[in-house]
Amino acid sequence: MQRRLRQTLQNQSGLAMVLVLCIGALFLALSTAMLHGASLLTASANRLLPQEDCYQLACTFAGLVEAELTDAGKTGAGLQQFVNDSFLSDRYADDQVYSFAAAEQDGCALRIELTKSPTQPGGTLMHQEFSKPEPGSARSLVEELDAFDSLSAGGIWDETITVAVTAVTATAQQTFAQDYRRLAFYSSCYTNAASARRYTHEPGTLRFTAQDGSVLTLDPADANAVDAMTGIRCDGVYVFEKQEATG
Repeated sequence: MQRRLRQTLQNQSGLAMVLVLCIGALFLALSTAMLHGASLLTASANRLLPQEDCYQLACTFAGLVEAELTDAGKTGAGLQQFVNDSFLSDRYADDQVYSFAAAEQDGCALRIELTKSPTQPGGTLMHQEFSKPEPGSARSLVEELDAFDSLSAGGIWDETITVAVTAVTATAQQTFAQDYRRLAFYSSCYTNAASARRYTHEPGTLRFTAQDGSVLTLDPADANAVDAMTGIRCDGVYVFEKQEATG
């Protein structure tokens, strides 16, 4: 009886040892799997960190560009002046991309790309001329002149530009793009082929006053005099407004 009991205890002790070894192997496998997973996450984070740094830098610099572009007090200087006087002029075609290096910080180069697309059919109102009434038109010359004068008096959205800021390092590149609409306020002015003067139109009449105070009155029956008068947009004042972010 004692021999049988001793044998039974020895068998249970062997089973317990097997169970301990199995549990130990299971914990070892789990620990190895967790260590491998942690190393993969660390490697992935290390790969993404330069991309995230580049994106944050691009967003930060884009914020500075926004402040520069939308500042109503800087219409005659800096980026606003270049955009209004050069980029949105006839020097650059629609959808043409203008790119230039902006700055370099902490080993990261910043580049700005400008793209324009006219909101108004036919492009910027600054380059649109007064249309004289066709023979037999129901609208009189006075009505055409008044309509031309008042077209942009309350401001009109004439251009949309996209500003893309790209941050580039040796291992990463990220771009943040933002659309802006330009609200333009124009005055109308007139030139005459017979003189070098610039005139302003007196609403409701055919009278034009030059800067030196001289007055010209058009005779609608004089086709040559009417054809010699050209109306253009002048003295533009612009305000940029940010649209939904595009990237």
